[in-house]
Amino acid sequence: MGWENARRIFCLAWTACLIFAAVCASTPAIAAAQGSAQPTMETRAALLERDVADLRANAPLAPQASKDMVRIEAQQHEVNARVEDLKARFADFTFYASLVGLCLPLLGIGVGLAAYLTVGPKAKVAAEAWMDEHAAQLQKRIEGLEGEERKNAESMRQLRQTVLDQCEATRKEVAQIAQGAKESIGGHVFEVEEVMKRFKDQMNADKSPTGTRVATEPSTSDQKTMKQVEDELRAKPEKDYTANDWGARAFAAYAERAFERAAFYFQQAADASAETPVDSASYLHNRAVMLGEAGRYTEEITIYDDLVRRFEQASELDLRVQVAEALVNKGITLGILMRSDEEIAVYDDVVTRFGDAPELAFREQVAKALLNKGVTLGNLNRSEEEIAVYDVIIARNLEASEVVLREAVARALVNKGVVLGVLNRDEEALTVHNVVLERFADASDIALREAVARTLFNQGVALGRLNRDEEAIVVYDAVVARFAAEPEFVLREQVARALYNKGVVLRNLNRKEEASAALDEVVRRFGHSAEDVLKEIVNDAIKKRDALKGE
Repeated sequence: MGWENARRIFCLAWTACLIFAAVCASTPAIAAAQGSAQPTMETRAALLERDVADLRANAPLAPQASKDMVRIEAQQHEVNARVEDLKARFADFTFYASLVGLCLPLLGIGVGLAAYLTVGPKAKVAAEAWMDEHAAQLQKRIEGLEGEERKNAESMRQLRQTVLDQCEATRKEVAQIAQGAKESIGGHVFEVEEVMKRFKDQMNADKSPTGTRVATEPSTSDQKTMKQVEDELRAKPEKDYTANDWGARAFAAYAERAFERAAFYFQQAADASAETPVDSASYLHNRAVMLGEAGRYTEEITIYDDLVRRFEQASELDLRVQVAEALVNKGITLGILMRSDEEIAVYDDVVTRFGDAPELAFREQVAKALLNKGVTLGNLNRSEEEIAVYDVIIARNLEASEVVLREAVARALVNKGVVLGVLNRDEEALTVHNVVLERFADASDIALREAVARTLFNQGVALGRLNRDEEAIVVYDAVVARFAAEPEFVLREQVARALYNKGVVLRNLNRKEEASAALDEVVRRFGHSAEDVLKEIVNDAIKKRDALKGE
């Protein structure tokens, strides 16, 4: 419809332009004709009349003059007649010119009306045809736009609801944090209790000499948590500290491996008004462990003795467990000081005091004391006594389901197998190794998996000593296949040893290329390791490989 209206407007405008042009063209032409011809004839007539009047007034008429006068008057009459005739012709010309000027606009109007009457219906028909052709598409587009509008409206509604829900959740979270915040560290927003429990377990694990574990580094997350607690406590006056506050600062110092500072804070916690004697005993025990980490062994032993003296007659289970732990740790420290007889005596004291106690905490400490005693007897070359101690551990806990006791059994079996190998009793050693693999091959606990890895390696060594080299190679390959991808140091160490021993066995079989490949694998896998044990294995592998190339 817009296009049709445009056509109509154009036709009307064109007609108006034609009328205006015709009027402008006709009017000036007529005026110009009249203005140029009429004055000329009238001037000539007036001159003739003036000449006749002058002649009559100023000169007597001679005959010849009379003739001239007659002739002049005749010319005057002729001129006047011609003037009148010219006026008549001008009038006719003006009439016809005006008629033409009127006809031209009428013609323009007719043409415009004809165009309007012709183009309008055609435009209407064309527009209706276009609408019919595109009606379905236009309707579909309109419906699509309406659908998009509905979707956008629904999206906006959902977005608004989501924002409202998030705001409400945030409000509740803030309210919970505000409700849970307290001045004391025990009510701090950070979950420090679990972190401190993990730290205590790490300290006790690092203290044990029975495994091959290196000192456990606190995780980055735990270190960050304790650093935040430390920063907050620094802003609090120390005179307002509770025992828990001092304890938290001590564990924060432990996270930084600042052992002497941690020992000082644990002493402060023990001297503060602890909630229970168990807390006080625990803080003293932790102080002793930190002193040991700092190399102040004599002071460490003094604290253990003080703990035993103060709480050995206590009836509370937790205090008696503290006594058992103090005795075991005292024995370990005596071993570090090479005071082996005193060390063994302390372990025997643990077994005497708590050997018959059914509680898991005491059974764990007894098993640890026996394991440590066995290791010490082995260092004294008292191998038979050592094996006897391991047999006691196995007999007491072989069917136990608790993880800590199963770990004790696995370590006792592994150590017993090693001692039998040293005594060249390799067939017996293989029997012990098989017990470990049968009972713990599928275990997921890291300590038990370590026992399996060490057992497989020791089995390969025993088979090699029995000249069963092909079987030994198979066992070494099993170590690599099972543990090569594991990140734990204790497992990576066994993989490195297995690959190195495989290279040695292949060299003994004169399979030099395979031997060189196994030694190259040691260097490739562990050449960039930072641990001293792995560096040593890599260096031995390089020397052995270079020797092969020179043969």
